[in-house]
Amino acid sequence: LSRLAPTDRDRSFFDRNLEDALKRFQRSQQLRPDGIAGPHSLIQLHSTADVLVAKLRSVR
Repeated sequence: LSRLAPTDRDRSFFDRNLEDALKRFQRSQQLRPDGIAGPHSLIQLHSTADVLVAKLRSVR
């Protein structure tokens, strides 16, 4: 996959609102707020989601 060329973003899905939300999330995680869901952002998104799932399971 690393050999594939980047493609144009689908603006109907990744719009300005989503980019702004991603930048806010990146700032909250002390990441560079570039609006790109790169490896560091994805790691933080997954770890944040894992914590939330664990919290939700403990509420049951």
